[in-house]
Amino acid sequence: MWVEVDEVHLFIRVHHRGHLVKGEEIWVIGGKFRSTGRIFIGRIPNKQHVNFVNVLRRNVEKETILVTDDHKSYKGVEKKLKFSTHEVLVHQYEFVNSTFPEVHTNGIEGCWAKMRKCIWTDGDDGKLVSSVMYNNSVFIFIT
Repeated sequence: MWVEVDEVHLFIRVHHRGHLVKGEEIWVIGGKFRSTGRIFIGRIPNKQHVNFVNVLRRNVEKETILVTDDHKSYKGVEKKLKFSTHEVLVHQYEFVNSTFPEVHTNGIEGCWAKMRKCIWTDGDDGKLVSSVMYNNSVFIFIT
């Protein structure tokens, strides 16, 4: 089973300039299972390794093929959580592996785009994310 995993900061400055927006410190890590389309999302206080491991431990089974970017906090998770394989993309060079095109994180990246659109359209800053995540534990489904 393949799962794409990525972390995202849900609130940013426009063009990385200007004042800090309300709710700017909302970090989440999430994944999308390719075979089922199921999505999991967990709010994390920061991008430390221990937070990544905790969310992955709760949501991803052993013997899974994990696909992530090259963020340092993913390093070693495959051994710690006994994943089958950990495929790493370096987004500085590519978003889809040119040799193995199944190695990409486009599915979860698309989910972030949909989530941001909902949040920005709603205009409630962090309120929408917290309520969605609270009502559905760490699982949400985006269609």
